[in-house]
Amino acid sequence: MRERGKRQRRKRKRRKRKRRKRKKKKKKKKKKKKKKKKKKKKKKLPSRNLYGEKQQQQQQQQQQQQQQQQQQQQQQQQQQQQQRTIIILPTP
Repeated sequence: MRERGKRQRRKRKRRKRKRRKRKKKKKKKKKKKKKKKKKKKKKKLPSRNLYGEKQQQQQQQQQQQQQQQQQQQQQQQQQQQQQRTIIILPTP
């Protein structure tokens, strides 16, 4: 009887140990799962034709500059005309 009791105790201990081991393994797995997920890198869009784009930008800038110059010239002409009329008027 005493032998049987010993064996049962041993079995119980072994079961306890195994259960503890399993629990530890589960905890470790959970910890591993909790690790931060890596952010996915966004896929870069296929590179555009930069040379063509640069040319377009340059053309647009040139057009804008030309428009500004034209506006400035028109303003200067208007100012000159106003000055002329002012100069011409006082002399009867």
